[in-house]
Amino acid sequence: MNISPREWKLAWLAGMAILLGVSYWGGRPRVQEFQRRRNELRETRQQIELAERLLAQRGEIERELGELRARLPRHPPRRDLTTEFLRRLDTVAQQTGLSLARRDPEKEIATGFLYETRVNCTWEGGLEALVRFLHTLPGDNLLLDVRQLTINPVAGATGRLRGNFSVDFIYSREATGETAGSPAGADGN
Repeated sequence: MNISPREWKLAWLAGMAILLGVSYWGGRPRVQEFQRRRNELRETRQQIELAERLLAQRGEIERELGELRARLPRHPPRRDLTTEFLRRLDTVAQQTGLSLARRDPEKEIATGFLYETRVNCTWEGGLEALVRFLHTLPGDNLLLDVRQLTINPVAGATGRLRGNFSVDFIYSREATGETAGSPAGADGN
């Protein structure tokens, strides 16, 4: 049997196509695994760089944390502070001319030495009253964060606005055995 050069070329091309197909089919999982590991390596390097930067800034971060702990209001361990926070909201609202239609306190959340109580409020008033309210609210011995502030115009009332906001009151608790005026210790606990 005599095979022509054209048939040899076709057989060679068919063999190469089969070889490439088998290589692709067999090697694709390995290529995907290689790419996955390369991405993991890149992420790990980024995490290491971040950790090294944080370690280099450790002294500064600890100093800032100490200052924050010193500023943090301290309250007795089992004292319910919700009434005080609601009273503060009402007092400031009356002083500034803002009307609080609804105040819904949430449960206290503890994270390490830090405690947080959120109060969701619905309000109505003018823009100037809202700005004065937000400016006056923090007050003495009170650390808070106003979140999720929404402002909408009141239909048919020029200059009147309404909306919602959440106030997170942030504080710490005294360790058992501490008195109200004593520091929590050298590290603030």
